[in-house]
Amino acid sequence: MHGAASINSEVVNCTYLNDIFEQSYVAIQLSSKLHEVGYFSIYKIWRVFFNIILTTKAILNKRPDMVYFAMPPHGGGFYASVPLVLLLKIFRLKILYHFHGKGFDNNARSSKIYRTLIRWATAGTASILLSDRLKSDAESWVQSETIWFLPNFGPNVAQIEAVSEDGVPHIIFLSNLVESKGPLELLEALQLLKSRGVKFKATFAGNPHPPITYEGFLANIKAKGLSDVVSFGGPVYGEEKDKLLRSADALALPTRYPNEAFPLVVLEAMAYGLAVVATPEGAIPDMVEHGANGFLVESRDVSGLADSLQQLICNPTLRTKMGAEGQKKIVERFSRDVFNKRMGEIWAELISSPLPHRSKSRH
Repeated sequence: MHGAASINSEVVNCTYLNDIFEQSYVAIQLSSKLHEVGYFSIYKIWRVFFNIILTTKAILNKRPDMVYFAMPPHGGGFYASVPLVLLLKIFRLKILYHFHGKGFDNNARSSKIYRTLIRWATAGTASILLSDRLKSDAESWVQSETIWFLPNFGPNVAQIEAVSEDGVPHIIFLSNLVESKGPLELLEALQLLKSRGVKFKATFAGNPHPPITYEGFLANIKAKGLSDVVSFGGPVYGEEKDKLLRSADALALPTRYPNEAFPLVVLEAMAYGLAVVATPEGAIPDMVEHGANGFLVESRDVSGLADSLQQLICNPTLRTKMGAEGQKKIVERFSRDVFNKRMGEIWAELISSPLPHRSKSRH
């Protein structure tokens, strides 16, 4: 599951929340598989109408005190959600949106239709954003009466495996190979490290997206003289992903993706005891504290990226220390228990009281 889906699954199946609240779940996703996300199909049009029927039946049968709605912040998923928003507003239901991304500002400034719809959809509602760092992106367009900030959670902390089996420090890139996620900049940084005589190995794992192709990326690795130290085999899931994370020493995510919000892969790496080298995009600085559990470098700064990776590669004590600090942050701030408790508090407060005045934001 991708990030939003895994969080939604936790909300539905959480024993803690289900013990406190009576929940009725309506599955309104338009895509059943990850590769279908972002693509139009006739099936999705049918699903929109089917979702309206399912939601209407649930409202009439349960008469909910509140509707928790993980609505996409933009794109096709947002527009497909508009009929459901209209339905909820017709029934005058209390709505709590949970936005798992960003991009409100760019979309609102480029589209009058989106600007009108997002303001209408969020007026008289409450919303959850992933971080107060994302507030500036939303505050001019999301008209919710109250905005709470609730970060995503990571997996349970795994045992630290500080070095790879052959003793060579292992750097991983674990994300879709989209240009704006920085895989090409990382390749350049790895080429620079090799020219400095730094010993390492690196693995890229993810689905390539045009203009990056599987064959083209492999050719790029070869052209840079990295075939002996860099591997790429496409995406990994389940046990294969677990094995990759356990074998790694550091995660590199030099993203410049404009809608980067709170990438779950960073939390996953922290849970596995990996130091993280990333960019200060979105809410990444909430997770990665520069010099504590990783390094933050500016996007497109290939030299800075190489320098940060070299520090980790050449200093196993530093890697271990940063990995342990990342795991500590997971337990204290980004655990499943912390997330569920805070979600329960938000639900209880919203259900028991009228919506507060506009612009009230809470952690």
